[in-house]
Amino acid sequence: MKHIIFTISILFSLTSISQELTKNVYFDVDDFTLTQESKKILDEFLPKIQNKKIKIKGFTDSTGSNTYNIALSIKRANSVAEYLISNGIDKQNITTLEGKGEVNNASTFSQNRRVTITAPNTE
Repeated sequence: MKHIIFTISILFSLTSISQELTKNVYFDVDDFTLTQESKKILDEFLPKIQNKKIKIKGFTDSTGSNTYNIALSIKRANSVAEYLISNGIDKQNITTLEGKGEVNNASTFSQNRRVTITAPNTE
């Protein structure tokens, strides 16, 4: 029984180590400007990602051409990166900055107009 409890506690420890901190910010249709709500979300997330390696990925919904959507998703990712940098995140800690273009999921259309920020959870 002690062996099983020990094994389970090790698995929980490994799971919590490998998890990432993730936050999404959302954009209006055809826009890459951060809203006040998005800035508030980022402001609350800043202390959690300070001094961590950060990945920033932008997305769009499926309206527009593929070329346009890639450009818009990159602009969204850049908006978030610029905001984070201007609020104390070291530019060198941004390891990934990319636009992924459109996400084909009509059931969550507005959820596709987002930028996802991830960082390792080392706490």
